[in-house]
Amino acid sequence: MSFAVGVASAASLAVVLVSLVSVGMIVRDLNDLQTDVEKNMFEVKMMADDTWERMMGMPVVGSAAVPAPRATFQSVVGIRRGKLVSMQ
Repeated sequence: MSFAVGVASAASLAVVLVSLVSVGMIVRDLNDLQTDVEKNMFEVKMMADDTWERMMGMPVVGSAAVPAPRATFQSVVGIRRGKLVSMQ
């Protein structure tokens, strides 16, 4: 009986140690995933901001945006009833 208790205790200790190592690996993987997502979201934000500035016709000069004529829906879309709409 004492031998069985010793074997069960050793097995339990092994399972607990493996579980602790697994939890540490999972936490590290989640931190890596969070870092990757934040980096990719920064890149997406930069592309979206650049695209929006080009759509609105505001060229970037240095660090400040230089305002262009205000874009209207027709000027952004460009076509209305089969005719090309010019910037107003």
